[in-house]
Amino acid sequence: MGDDAILYSSIKILRDKFPDSTIVVLSYNILETEPITKEFDNVSITSSLHAVIYGTKHLKFPVGKNLIDDFLHQFSVDKISIIRKSNNARQTGSFLKNYESFYIEQKESFDNFREVCRDADMYVMSGGGYLASWAEMLISKFCEIDIAKKCNLKTYVLGQTILPSNNNSWEIIEKILNMSDGTFFRDTQSLQDAKEMKIECYNRVVPDLVLSNCFGASSKENYIVLIPFTKDLLSNKKIIIDNIEEITKKSDTEVYITVSQHWPLPIKIGLNFYFSLKEKGINARMIIPNNFKELVNIVASAQMTFSQNLHGLILSYCAHTPVVSLNKNRKFVSFMEMIGQTGNLFSPQDIMAGSLYNCFKRREEFDFGYLDLFRKQIYEAINDTLM
Repeated sequence: MGDDAILYSSIKILRDKFPDSTIVVLSYNILETEPITKEFDNVSITSSLHAVIYGTKHLKFPVGKNLIDDFLHQFSVDKISIIRKSNNARQTGSFLKNYESFYIEQKESFDNFREVCRDADMYVMSGGGYLASWAEMLISKFCEIDIAKKCNLKTYVLGQTILPSNNNSWEIIEKILNMSDGTFFRDTQSLQDAKEMKIECYNRVVPDLVLSNCFGASSKENYIVLIPFTKDLLSNKKIIIDNIEEITKKSDTEVYITVSQHWPLPIKIGLNFYFSLKEKGINARMIIPNNFKELVNIVASAQMTFSQNLHGLILSYCAHTPVVSLNKNRKFVSFMEMIGQTGNLFSPQDIMAGSLYNCFKRREEFDFGYLDLFRKQIYEAINDTLM
């Protein structure tokens, strides 16, 4: 849902900048993208090279009679993660060694993409998570920007975070950024990484593009929101649940557990917390939104959001809901610094007795006036970068 929120925001920003233009969205999943593009005039969709080359994979959680059995199945995430990292390094290494052969193999796909580029003026890689270590994504985005560049399009890389895990990924990311005519980043460490690679880019960190939105302040109801994302939340589950219990008992609040991705792991973790809370007699609900706007509706009326996912935090903040970050990844650190709330920044292992309740007590101190500043900074960066 974070990707959908970024897409929605990107289209709005580009439409403001180029009101008479036609926008073609390169989509990994056209059916999932259509509801967003239908809100705008002169916006069409075609499959991204990622979808064309590698096909689309659906990570929907199996809801039905086997849901509980699947939930109870032992987690094997650590092993899977190690295998994926190894495969990513091999795949990117193979691409770097056999670049020309890959282009020959994909000639038909690339010819079709050249046709998309033929009448275009610019290519915009807008988002957040493209410059990481996922080999298929990196290779696809390299090919897109390379072909766009060779078709004489202006090329832009906007609002990215750099997060590779191997040398091959670093090399592809550097090549992508060197093909960009204008670039800006959404976190401090990525900007520093780009400078160390001697990449020409906008000289300041720019807020995540979703922060160009303000969803307005809703009247608050008596519940808090928990948004899980990664397995490490389970490593300190007892203390986290004790914190949640303290909040609910002292403020008579309910707990809404929700997700910002329709991926199996966050939903499994959410169910784990849901059952554990219910066992302790805590009033809890598990809610799975269909899209980012439904997620906004959930967080907008909450007293506070506790999230492991960046766009769970950002969408809450845009809806004037105080937030606590349960993730200390570089992009989370930058966001919490931007809103002046580093005291509400934790990794799950950092959380001690009373940590989350103390944040909850300070929720009235939140300043949402930064939203006007963020919108101004985003549009300044857009105007200075896109020529």
